Amino acid sequence: MTKREDLLDSLLAAGGEGLLLLSPAAQVLAVNRRLAEELGRTPAELEGVEAAAAGLPAALVGEAARVAASGVPAAASVPLAGRPVRLEPVRDRGGVVWGVAVLAAGTEDLAAQLAAARSEVERVRGATVRFLSAANHDLRQPFQAMQLFQHLLLHRLSDPGTRELAERMGEALEGAEGLLRALVEVARLDAGIDRPQPAAVPLDGVFGRLLREFEGPAGTRGLRLVVRPCAATVRSDTGHLERLLRQLLSNAVRFTDRGGVLLAARRRGRVLCIEVWDSGPGIHPDDVSRLFDDFHKAHGAAGKKGAGFGLAIARRLADGLGHALAVRSRPGRGSVFSLTVPLA
Repeated sequence: MTKREDLLDSLLAAGGEGLLLLSPAAQVLAVNRRLAEELGRTPAELEGVEAAAAGLPAALVGEAARVAASGVPAAASVPLAGRPVRLEPVRDRGGVVWGVAVLAAGTEDLAAQLAAARSEVERVRGATVRFLSAANHDLRQPFQAMQLFQHLLLHRLSDPGTRELAERMGEALEGAEGLLRALVEVARLDAGIDRPQPAAVPLDGVFGRLLREFEGPAGTRGLRLVVRPCAATVRSDTGHLERLLRQLLSNAVRFTDRGGVLLAARRRGRVLCIEVWDSGPGIHPDDVSRLFDDFHKAHGAAGKKGAGFGLAIARRLADGLGHALAVRSRPGRGSVFSLTVPLA
């Protein structure tokens, strides 16, 4: 499926007309400056707003919803402040119909402009794929070599002070390689390289693998890890879902000093809510709104390993899957990260 970033790139590259992109639910996903000015707003004020609340004509909003529901690729035209506005339905590779609203005359070549813009997006993505593949391989090799040399050096040292320095060097190398892995993964997700392939995913296998992976690290920290069996099957991508839950569990184990961590799921109508509970210090209220931002480290996390990318990666994976990711927390009592996934 075409990513929102792809459509945004195509939209903004399509020319000087007033343009906006509507989601299948008639929400403004992107808008260029010209159309925003026609509505008396800024692009930032309009993005994410329901089309009706943005001041768009009711006829256009209704037509966008009708086209998205029916999937019929038919254009519509309505007036906006005495100017014509045309809705151009655009079907992405996943079959979802998006609306491109056009404010201007003489835009009959919009489809050709969008096609050319998308071609450029695909060209840039191909170059990004090649760059990231080379960076992932060529940059990690020196780190692996340095870690090997540090390991050999550590076994040849007998002085306690010198050994401690070598151990600190190993920790620094491990942290640097971890940051490189996180940066490459973020870049791959942002570039749309590793796209999810939704299918029926039995959760018992995913939960079993995560239990085997984290029971050792949790036990080393003196924590009790509980993974409740779940026989449900959800609609998701196995690899992406497992990576997402791995980030949440890793975060919970790292920031919990006593008590335990729980991975469980509960059915809510036609969706399943997968939750990761911990008995850690909780999240400061000032951190909640920025928790999934790049490089953000919460209050009290200064002494913990990590570059602040774990939850940012989890958020990107959730966005790519179309799963809602949320958090609730009570300082001093612990936190709960929840992921809402449709049942298969």
